[in-house]
Amino acid sequence: MDQPAHFQNQDSLIIEGDEIIKTDTDSDSNTEAAVPCYWQSAIFTKNDQFMVNRIEEGTRDYVNVKRSFVNGMRNFDKHIEVVAIHRRNYQSSVIDEARLEAFRVFAAAVASRNGGDPNIKFGWYGGSREEIREILFHGFCSFENRSSSHGHGVYFSPANNPIASARLSIADVDGLMHVLLCRLILGKPEPIPFGSQIDLPTSTEFNSGVDDISSPTKYIIWEPYMNTTILPIFIVTFKRETIEIGDEPCFQSSSHVSCPFVTRNIT
Repeated sequence: MDQPAHFQNQDSLIIEGDEIIKTDTDSDSNTEAAVPCYWQSAIFTKNDQFMVNRIEEGTRDYVNVKRSFVNGMRNFDKHIEVVAIHRRNYQSSVIDEARLEAFRVFAAAVASRNGGDPNIKFGWYGGSREEIREILFHGFCSFENRSSSHGHGVYFSPANNPIASARLSIADVDGLMHVLLCRLILGKPEPIPFGSQIDLPTSTEFNSGVDDISSPTKYIIWEPYMNTTILPIFIVTFKRETIEIGDEPCFQSSSHVSCPFVTRNIT
């Protein structure tokens, strides 16, 4: 994994698995690709024009983010259509610049205690349209209805396995669903056993949690650190194509749960 010396909003990223394998700070492709067509996705309005930019299809970021999402969903649901991808703009206000700076500072602090590597990963987070907008505007907050299968924290799916987070996406009135792709400062994670009720690291040696240290399917960020170790970068808006009744995969909608086994927990 490349050392994350840069966190500029205009970085062009290449994702392989859940790794950031390249940060192309010299490329202007992302600047050219970010166009203010924010109202083309139902999650945003014209009032959000300074908060996000829509990423043009065919550009490096669009191709890599879409590929990470669609390929990760393939074994669960082949009927996914990506409608739009937006990128969070951290240069739109003093507060947003402060959020980005806080992430940089915390990454440097974690790196200093972790052999120079803050262990930054990409992670998916799914929710309702309203929840995603709230996170983009104000950051993460406590989610009492979230999973507690491996402790009390904010749960993310690895970039190459978005299924659990996508299943938490609630379709809006237009049938669109939304997931965040975030940068996560994992530092030194510790394995959290199923059924644990902890809400903080077990010692100062650790910074985050995972369900499996060798092959994690859940990244767990503890709530006291969630707004310094989580940085939303991309918003993927997607929908399911109309399929025959009886297909097993399903998602929630804003008015009902489309099948009985879906819950708001990543289990």
